[in-house]
Order: sequence, then C-alpha cells, then structure tokens
Amino acid sequence: MKLLGGVIDGKVVCPEVIQEYAKLPGREELLAKLIGSMNAPVSGTVGLLSNLIAGFVRVLDGYKDTLPAGDAAPVEAEKTEEKTEQEAPEAAVINQEPATEEKADAA
Repeated sequence: MKLLGGVIDGKVVCPEVIQEYAKLPGREELLAKLIGSMNAPVSGTVGLLSNLIAGFVRVLDGYKDTLPAGDAAPVEAEKTEEKTEQEAPEAAVINQEPATEEKADAA
C-alpha cells in the first residue's frame, strides 16, 4: 500500500509528514514519560532528605564513640531513678481508688 498524502486538522499534508506522525510514540508511552518526568524531582528530594538524615545519624554515632565509657552509665541511672519516682505516686493513687469505692458501697 502506497501513501499519497493525507489531511490533518483540515490541512492537506504530504506523505513525509504522515510518516513523521507514524514515528511518534503511542499515547500510553507518552503518558508514562510525562509521569516519569513529574516523578523525578520528588524522587530526588526524597533521596536528598534520606541522605541528610543518614549523615546526621552517622555524626551522632561517631560522637557517641568519642564519649568516655563512664559518662553513659550515670545518665541511665538517672533515668531509672526518675521512672521509679514517677511510678510510685501512680501506685498510691491506684491503691486508694478501690478503698474509696468500698466506702461508698458500705454507706
């Protein structure tokens, strides 16, 4: 079959123009390229932020290694003491509540 010409948007075109249009990718391929172009900046931003956070964690890890071994133990001991002090008042409140309910039932 030999192509002699065609009409595009109401204009008569030669066979070379028709062949150029035939070489264009399909609709799905063009949409995929468009989506890929739009996704590229987002992927770059995610990679940048991920690398920043990873770098920060590496710096903190390196700093932790430079601290003397004796500095870490007192901090953990202080946290344990704080938890014990915070848990004690809660236990007292829990023990007092049932006694109050029993008094109300007795009255």
